[in-house]
Amino acid sequence: MKVVKKGIHFTRKTIYVLLTVSVFFLLPFVVITLVTSKSDILAGMKSFVVVSGSMEPSIPTGSIIYTLKKDFYSQNEVIAFSTQGKTVTHRIVDISGIGNELFYSTKGDANSVADEAMVVRSDVVGQTVFSIPYIGRIVMAFKTPQGFLLGVIFPAILFTAVELWNIKREIEKDTERKVLERIGAIT
Repeated sequence: MKVVKKGIHFTRKTIYVLLTVSVFFLLPFVVITLVTSKSDILAGMKSFVVVSGSMEPSIPTGSIIYTLKKDFYSQNEVIAFSTQGKTVTHRIVDISGIGNELFYSTKGDANSVADEAMVVRSDVVGQTVFSIPYIGRIVMAFKTPQGFLLGVIFPAILFTAVELWNIKREIEKDTERKVLERIGAIT
């Protein structure tokens, strides 16, 4: 019986720690990533999930990249740019000036040839500052209603319920202690 109680206690503590980590560490990270995927209001940073293997092995499929806009980009920098309604992340292999405009020739690390179209500077979203491999798959799952419910709402509700249960237990213990003190004072 003691072994079962210890197992239950250990399981409860493990779940509590996982919920705490989820709510206080993972949730803010996911929220920041989701916010920066839609706008650059957080220090000008934007985030994207890499959905193709064109930058492997340096940036694996499913990675999250974080970019910052700059005035000028250098050769060999990895940039994210808009083309035909989507965002692409490739490395700058050459820079050309035509008139008053800069154009970047880009290429995915895994591709054998440079991209056909040059990228105009105004289409560059930003330079890749850092990337986190594979975590983008989790972020993409959070973008679905089921993923948001299971990954954000459910842990937050469960964490709140556990905390309310702990408060209830503390109130019961305090009440029991006060009752025992009164009984002891009467006799």
